[in-house]
Amino acid sequence: GVPITIAFNPEFTMAPLRNLSVDEVHLHLIDEISPGVLRSGSTFLYVLMPMRVNS
Repeated sequence: GVPITIAFNPEFTMAPLRNLSVDEVHLHLIDEISPGVLRSGSTFLYVLMPMRVNS
């Protein structure tokens, strides 16, 4: 894939991870301006909005 630079608020990123009791979480990314999606199994989905990064 094409390299991208993307940033997420660390508090919003860690919030769902603190409450999960699983060993594997997938972070799905499309590009630097689209939301990231955290998924675990078939029942957990969490949407993360990216922060703007000055390049």
